[in-house]
Amino acid sequence: MDRNYSAEYVEVRWKDQNTACETVVIPDEEEVLLGAYPLEGMDIMVHPKRQEIIGAYGDKVRNVVK
Repeated sequence: MDRNYSAEYVEVRWKDQNTACETVVIPDEEEVLLGAYPLEGMDIMVHPKRQEIIGAYGDKVRNVVK
């Protein structure tokens, strides 16, 4: 199996927050796996029961990365 992955930096945005992180881009994949570092960088988390992205402190923004 030939694996041609590339590493790239991308900007991740959610509401009025954003962060930049290094990614591994896999050709022909449609799903995105977002790890803990980008989530923590934007003070957001995944609600364990609803499986939704929510602000770690509600919808109040505490930190914006520019």
